Amino acid sequence: IEFVSGHGKRMGGKFVLLKMEYSPKNDKFRVYCYLLRNDRIKSSGIINIGRITNIIDTGRVFRTPVSMDEYFSSRKCSSPAVIKVTNERNGVERFMLEFASYEKHTVRDLETGEYTVELWYDTQDETEVLIQLLSFGPVIEILGPQNLRKQAAIRIKKQAELLGKYREEEDDE
Repeated sequence: IEFVSGHGKRMGGKFVLLKMEYSPKNDKFRVYCYLLRNDRIKSSGIINIGRITNIIDTGRVFRTPVSMDEYFSSRKCSSPAVIKVTNERNGVERFMLEFASYEKHTVRDLETGEYTVELWYDTQDETEVLIQLLSFGPVIEILGPQNLRKQAAIRIKKQAELLGKYREEEDDE
């Protein structure tokens, strides 16, 4: 398979395709696969079908047994995102719908009505997950891991700076 990566780089190789899924949110099909080198599994990956430029049938069959559970376990983050979710503006219901397809563990604080959610995700999707989380605004708080919390803070700061510049331009008019 030859394709163009999300960063515009031309890629190619021999792949074992495991699963295809459609993302209605992103309106795209993607394939979960293993990359082969010398007929052995080298790494796992995801290919956006819309970015494929060429496919050649090798005429060969990959006979080594593969496990979907092992595939997804190998791609899962080592420590989950820990999120505090309030019920303000139906936050809990919206959060659970948004992240319905993710593995998660949820605990409700009976006194405050807030939920703490541990959310496991594919490490390759971390930026997408972060953007999804930030779309909830003040309804959620990212408690950890520290790296994810830091990335969120950087994005929020950049947005605040852009908003400040926009308001300054508006005031100048």
